[in-house]
Amino acid sequence: MTKNVLKIVVGLVLTYGIGMANVVALSQEVSPPPAGVPGNAAGGEEEKNPPTIDAIHITGASKFSEKYLLSNISMRTHGKISRILVKNSCNEIAAIYQKKGSDAAVTPNITHPADGHVVVELKVDESGKGGFSWHP
Repeated sequence: MTKNVLKIVVGLVLTYGIGMANVVALSQEVSPPPAGVPGNAAGGEEEKNPPTIDAIHITGASKFSEKYLLSNISMRTHGKISRILVKNSCNEIAAIYQKKGSDAAVTPNITHPADGHVVVELKVDESGKGGFSWHP
């Protein structure tokens, strides 16, 4: 496990109280975000003019409504996207499931319909994997 992944795991455990079942899912290498997603700049710096979030969709969730989940995450439409915001929103959804005694893995899918604009899909896997995963 690399130092960066270990820092993420420790941070999630301390910040969100994510249990060991979720840590196992996070122990795999996390690949960097695709080009054009803030936080992918050299040195991990955020872009100076990140794209605007045009829409946020949550798919795969059957235990909670999309409206409920959207109202309980940090990400908002018309805001600026960042890797940290995406990761935090995925972890907030996973934490909602954990509070109700379930695990869920959340994977972001970011599309760029126009220059300077993104649409974010947060795919929820309720099969018990737990945590955040990034599959570019």
